[in-house]
Amino acid sequence: MRYSNLAPWMNEQATRWLATSEQWLRLLSMVKRTLENDAQRFPHQIRAASSFVILLCRDGYWPARYSQRERDEIVALAKRQLTVVRQAYAFEARARPELLANPDYKAILQGLDDELRLLDARLADEPVNLPDRPPACWGKFF
Repeated sequence: MRYSNLAPWMNEQATRWLATSEQWLRLLSMVKRTLENDAQRFPHQIRAASSFVILLCRDGYWPARYSQRERDEIVALAKRQLTVVRQAYAFEARARPELLANPDYKAILQGLDDELRLLDARLADEPVNLPDRPPACWGKFF
């Protein structure tokens, strides 16, 4: 057993296992189909699918049979759709200013901003240092 890279997504055996897993490919297909939905009608599903993109669209996890271009396309789709969701929440806050007094609502807005920042980092041409803290509302999951 080699111990040169401790990151679970940079392990050759794990990468091979994921590349041959039909369930993995079905999950990616489901995420992409979800992101193609109307973000105004399905904001919670879009946000959940975007979280999968944030977590899984990285070297090692992303199946080798898909190209870098395909990965960038799904990340860009997640970013576009999550931006629509963020705008809807901001519009709601402008229409109902009392929402900004609600700490949960403010945390959702901050979480969306954090998630969009992570998607931007996934799209960057140059390696970007990802934040040390998880997105707001993610708790210790990240």
